[in-house]
Amino acid sequence: MPAIHTTYGNFQSEILASKEPVLLYFWHPLSHHSMGIKSMIEEYRLTYRPASKALHTNVFTVRYSDKYQGRAKIALANADEVGALSAQYNVVVLPHLVMLKNGAEVESDRGMIPPERACQMIDAALA
Repeated sequence: MPAIHTTYGNFQSEILASKEPVLLYFWHPLSHHSMGIKSMIEEYRLTYRPASKALHTNVFTVRYSDKYQGRAKIALANADEVGALSAQYNVVVLPHLVMLKNGAEVESDRGMIPPERACQMIDAALA
């Protein structure tokens, strides 16, 4: 299942109303640290590809390992495209991870986050 590209239009239905925990990843294509998601994705046998060669239209398609298939969702949010959501979750440093369960924030982390940390957040939400 590919990651959800977060927009204002799908935030309520795909993220807040999700029955599964959602790892919401705020990123920006011009942020070197945000692009560290590539190594995170590769570490967990996930795939990543730019949808377009134009930098401003890059969209990440993420497939996560079987470990979380059907049990958790991963959502990617370009901090510029969803600025009000960035403000709502106090995103001041990129990258920024927010773990949501039943529509409520249960944990967050920011900065250079090791791949294990993202999995720890998902595992904790599933426990």
